[in-house]
Amino acid sequence: MQDSLPNAAWYAVAVRPRHEKTVERVLTNKSIPSFLPLYAARRSWSDRVKTLNLPLFSGYVFWPLRRREFCACALDAE
Repeated sequence: MQDSLPNAAWYAVAVRPRHEKTVERVLTNKSIPSFLPLYAARRSWSDRVKTLNLPLFSGYVFWPLRRREFCACALDAE
């Protein structure tokens, strides 16, 4: 993961809440390196118990960027 972009800093990019996995999947499909830390949590309903993989930091995906790429992304967001 860190070998993909040497001299790049990792940034926490805010994404739409509850869409972290979708954003990470889209970035992966576009061959853009990203990192989404997950943790296993057991959730229980009236009829079953299920283990879910939930984002450790909800609303954020981590993305390695060099300074010039960061500036270009900031300009695209405006």
